[in-house]
Amino acid sequence: MAANTGHQIKLSDLHLEQMQAWSREQFPREACGLLLGRRDQQRTEVLELTSAPNRFEGLAGEGFELEALHLVQAEGRARARGLGVVGLWHSHPGQAAVPSHADAAGALGDWSYPILALKADGTSVLRSWRYTAQGFREERLLS
Repeated sequence: MAANTGHQIKLSDLHLEQMQAWSREQFPREACGLLLGRRDQQRTEVLELTSAPNRFEGLAGEGFELEALHLVQAEGRARARGLGVVGLWHSHPGQAAVPSHADAAGALGDWSYPILALKADGTSVLRSWRYTAQGFREERLLS
């Protein structure tokens, strides 16, 4: 992983609590969902999170797959509110909050990728990343 992008992402305490709750429900499988909000060159502001079923059929905790219909529905809901889909969050059960090779393979540029590392005891660490031509770069989290 390389240096910080200088980009910031604003997630509320409620968003963090939602990610933690959804991730605990799915443990030891990865939980996932989308971020709805606004973004510019310097900052992403998250106004709503979604939780999506993980369609990944491999080993628990080894990946996630978001259903395309969930993305289409989220895009419609965001557009109706004057927002956009600005990222994708997921959990890493029992692992670090850093992007995996699988995360890089499915990443889209200009999106934020918060990763919640969740341990079996329920403690967690949240870090967020942006995918660039040079790979993932960490974003600064704002609450």
